[in-house]
Amino acid sequence: MIFTGSLSKIFTKKKFFIHHTLGMAIIAIGLLTVSIIAAEYKQKDSIEAEELKPSENDNTSQVWYMIILIFAEFLLASQFVSEAVFFEGYSLDPLYVIGMDGVFCMMYITLSIPFFIHVELCAGSD
Repeated sequence: MIFTGSLSKIFTKKKFFIHHTLGMAIIAIGLLTVSIIAAEYKQKDSIEAEELKPSENDNTSQVWYMIILIFAEFLLASQFVSEAVFFEGYSLDPLYVIGMDGVFCMMYITLSIPFFIHVELCAGSD
């Protein structure tokens, strides 16, 4: 939501009103709060359970998961904004737009396959 709003502001030149900015700020604060609470509970659980000691590999994989998640959110936001820019001046049938959404999704997936071929799927298994 935050990436979509920011990219929409930049590329479509739409004016944001105070309720738009306030809504995005509330979402960002909520995401930050949930992330901090989840990290705190995970640390308490790992301290209480002695057999679950976090390793350096576990922390590294969590960082990579976060990077991939943020990259995925950015791609999704860029898809929404590119569709808005391309279809802004047209009056189109809704089913046609949904079909074009499928085309955009397949295009993004096809372009991302060379990157994900080199990603190791089971990083912690033997």
